[in-house]
Amino acid sequence: MGFFSWAKRRFSHVRPGGQLQGPFRSDEADKAARHPPSTLTDPAKLGVECLQVGDIAGALKAFGQALTLHPDSAANHVNLAYVLKQTGAEGEALPHLRQAVALDAQSFDAHYMLGGALEQGPDLEAAAKHLRLALALCADFEPVYTDLCRVLVAKGSVAEARKIIVEAIALNPQNADFHLYLGNLCMSEGNPLEAIHSYRRVLELKPDYAQGHVNLGCALQAQKSLAEAVQSFEAALAIDPSSSDAHAKLGIAQKALGQFGEAEVSLGRALELLPTSAETLNELGMLFQEQGKLDPAIDHYRRAIALRPGLPGGYANLGLALDQKGDCGQALATYRQGLAIKPLPEIHGNLAITLAKLGCIDEAIEHYWHALKLAPDNLNTRCNLASAFGDLGETQQAIELYREVVGLEPSLLIAHSNLLFYLAVDKNCTAAEYLAEAKRFDSKLVHEPLQRRRQTDTRSERRLRVGLVSGDLRTHPVGFFLEGILHHLDAKRFELFAYPTIGMEDKLTARIKPIFTKWTPLKGLSDEVAARKIHADEIDILFDLAGHTAENRLATFAYRPAPVQISWLGYFASTGLSAMDYVLADDISVPPGYEQHFSEKLWRLPQTRLCFTPPVDGSTPDVSPLPALQRGYLTFGCFQRLPKINDAVLALWGKVFEALPTAHLLLQSVQTGYPKAVEQTLARLAQVGISADRVTIRGPVDRNLYLQSYTEVDIVLDTFPFTGGTTTCEALWMGVPTVTLAGDTMIARQGVAMMAAGGLPDWVADSPDDYVKKAVAFASDVTKLARLRSSLRESIQRTALFDVRLFAERLEGAIEGIWQEHLIQAETGPTRNIPNVLTQSVALTAISGSAIDALRQDSSA
Repeated sequence: MGFFSWAKRRFSHVRPGGQLQGPFRSDEADKAARHPPSTLTDPAKLGVECLQVGDIAGALKAFGQALTLHPDSAANHVNLAYVLKQTGAEGEALPHLRQAVALDAQSFDAHYMLGGALEQGPDLEAAAKHLRLALALCADFEPVYTDLCRVLVAKGSVAEARKIIVEAIALNPQNADFHLYLGNLCMSEGNPLEAIHSYRRVLELKPDYAQGHVNLGCALQAQKSLAEAVQSFEAALAIDPSSSDAHAKLGIAQKALGQFGEAEVSLGRALELLPTSAETLNELGMLFQEQGKLDPAIDHYRRAIALRPGLPGGYANLGLALDQKGDCGQALATYRQGLAIKPLPEIHGNLAITLAKLGCIDEAIEHYWHALKLAPDNLNTRCNLASAFGDLGETQQAIELYREVVGLEPSLLIAHSNLLFYLAVDKNCTAAEYLAEAKRFDSKLVHEPLQRRRQTDTRSERRLRVGLVSGDLRTHPVGFFLEGILHHLDAKRFELFAYPTIGMEDKLTARIKPIFTKWTPLKGLSDEVAARKIHADEIDILFDLAGHTAENRLATFAYRPAPVQISWLGYFASTGLSAMDYVLADDISVPPGYEQHFSEKLWRLPQTRLCFTPPVDGSTPDVSPLPALQRGYLTFGCFQRLPKINDAVLALWGKVFEALPTAHLLLQSVQTGYPKAVEQTLARLAQVGISADRVTIRGPVDRNLYLQSYTEVDIVLDTFPFTGGTTTCEALWMGVPTVTLAGDTMIARQGVAMMAAGGLPDWVADSPDDYVKKAVAFASDVTKLARLRSSLRESIQRTALFDVRLFAERLEGAIEGIWQEHLIQAETGPTRNIPNVLTQSVALTAISGSAIDALRQDSSA
């Protein structure tokens, strides 16, 4: 939808002075007007009289007769062209206007109307030429200035357009349209502050000018003055309640404020007034999509495309919604259909995202390059390209691309977050280097913290208010680890508040939502508005469950909406934020001496920082007998995403399979549902000596069928340094242990911590050679492996990794301990300086955050 509106072309204007001869008049018509012939004998005069009474058909006939009588009259050609345009026959009008100019090169009317017709062509260069000639012929006819200005902007000649409109203002500074157009030019130049000044001048001259209020609202919205923008759109509607444009733009501003209900009403009213507006349908689709209402979003996108197949963003948005719904096949078909109509960069970019999700990274990269060729300055596409290289295991290339984007646009926080994500899993990046980069991210967030309204009081007087900020309060690894814990937190001691950062909800959401006192979506809100909403709830302790992963709102934490802020669960390194006070860890994932790896203060939980919630739907498959006993050979499995199976991992797997010539491998993930990804994976395995006849690769299935796949696996081989999280716990639940390699970062030690907390510390290798040695040794003693399998589910339920009741008690103790420490510091003064912090909201639409989210799904909790 257009950001601001240019005034419509007004073909009914005529030059001042003289008797009206026709809609557009020449000098010849002026002479004829001084000696008017009889209406009965002058068809041109009859044509004008017909127009005055609204008889278009009569005018068309009369002007046609006039032209037959006087074919060399420029005025007759102009007048006939005017009437033809009124009947919708613009194509027939154009030759007459060209002929009029040929007959009378000094005819202002001919040049002016021809310029307008050519604009509709569009032939903007020729349109500008004839409007310039018209202006030279009649410099005091004010509408020419605005028409020429509009055409010049459309063809990219913004500097010339500004010169024209400045001349117009000098001619008549009281003309509100001139100031409106100057404001529009300022908006085109990316200068909303100057535009606001011009629009306010418009409204001084013409307070009831609805379009002036609309354009002022757009400029205010560009300046993030959303409340004032809403007031401007409402003022426009008070003047003209039938303005579909004003209703639509009001809805867009309300959506930006997070007022989704009001936005739906406003956009709905806009659609009622103009049902054929593909732009409004598209905006409604985006509104529904932001709230996770994918079915109505898809319906509105399809209606928009049906009305306007070439709608910018239409196919890209529809494909993205289908992708989010899980229908990747239909999403691919939609993108390809859109590309066949018009190869827009956003369609190439979103198609690439879906291809990458399916594991077809090479093809995804190809489409990213296409997108960049069409829009070389699109930094979001560059971010996604970087993620694709990361998916290929080309971590260094991904890091270089992210550094390039961050250098070009330091305020693009998602790029910097993604850079930190890859640095955190890069074996070549030291902990000190990572932390220095994380602190550079923090340095961009500078603003005065929100002032705490409630006086700090003691714990005994009330329940602690605990807030959770996350995009993963749903069927997601974070949701799997969180669900059981939430159900066991003491409601008499803690009052929970949820701040989901996306609109998607599902069955897991429905199970946990009643636990919370309040559920406040942050999707679509600026970081400051989101912080103020949290602040208004008077939260005591605010948890970030995302870190530098998808849909994070770290910039909201920078406003310090709560006195105590903690990073936990969804990330595996320091956030780097000076406004983040603590990170929850354990002694194994972050051993003593590793404190310098974090800007936050470490608060270690006993045994484990994570606790897994087993499937709760009652349909979990039983633990099966060891498959090797029936098959006669051992099957290794890995159900993690393909990007985590890097070359170093494959090299060790190759050694394991060389030592066990009868062993087989079962792989399954989201990406393995795509044939080309399977082909590429088999080729990579063959390079390390694992032939295709020893490998089974399956595509994605629902969770119960996925868990059933573990009945075919004897041992899981972990990835590194990006170790498993959810998959490791699910495997243990199904009786399958994991061989994991210990590293020296939190994520590289996640497998170590899980196996230790699950009572299986001997499955942890301390070196690559030890990894191979342990895998071979465990695989060679199937009797011992079978005994472990038969008892594993029962035994792990009593461990800290699965005992959600025990973990909840320990988490409660940590929360209260941290709060007491805060109270002591509040009395004695802070132990460290916390600088002020600020940021801007960064819109995430089909960009690299989703790629990062896909990569981490089965890794960090």
